[in-house]
Amino acid sequence: MVPPFVVVNYIIKWSDDVPRGGMTASWTPPIVTTLPVSPSFGDQVTYAADAANGVYWLLQYDASGTYPWKFIGGPPLVDVVAGGSATASASYVALSGPTRSIVLPGDYDISASFSASYAGNGAAAMGVQIGAGSDEDYAWGITASPGYNTTHVGTYRKTVSTAVTLTSKVKSPQSVSVTFFERVLRTTPVRVKAA
Repeated sequence: MVPPFVVVNYIIKWSDDVPRGGMTASWTPPIVTTLPVSPSFGDQVTYAADAANGVYWLLQYDASGTYPWKFIGGPPLVDVVAGGSATASASYVALSGPTRSIVLPGDYDISASFSASYAGNGAAAMGVQIGAGSDEDYAWGITASPGYNTTHVGTYRKTVSTAVTLTSKVKSPQSVSVTFFERVLRTTPVRVKAA
């Protein structure tokens, strides 16, 4: 026996006594700049992560874990420094960015990418150190040809326990002069909590 079912082909909603065709949302998540203090399970908000650049995140509260607001959708925060800066430092140093202020504590997927031009045979790395950090938190590039240009991307998940400014850092382990350019930092939340 086939179970009964209903097919809805068209819904009409009357608003102000004017018939309108199609489905109309009866509720829209509020746009907020701070997360609600006393949310209920299932609440959703549209968080203005960077309203000036049109970056809004849809978050849903599930009351689970340290970071109960889960990321449902939205674009990453993207910070770019196109111009080149050179260094031969074998330890991590900050150039002229990119940087990003993170307000909400939580788990984030952080992607660092760069292009590099090498003065000699060597390697290069760029990333953001959070806490103790390690070489595993950086995008790496290696070349065997001086003057060769390469592009590299690394993505990793990190916990940001307090509000912080992420500052990208670079290094050249063999102390070969490397020009870093087209440096890009992308930051996407996974789960967060109120600041």
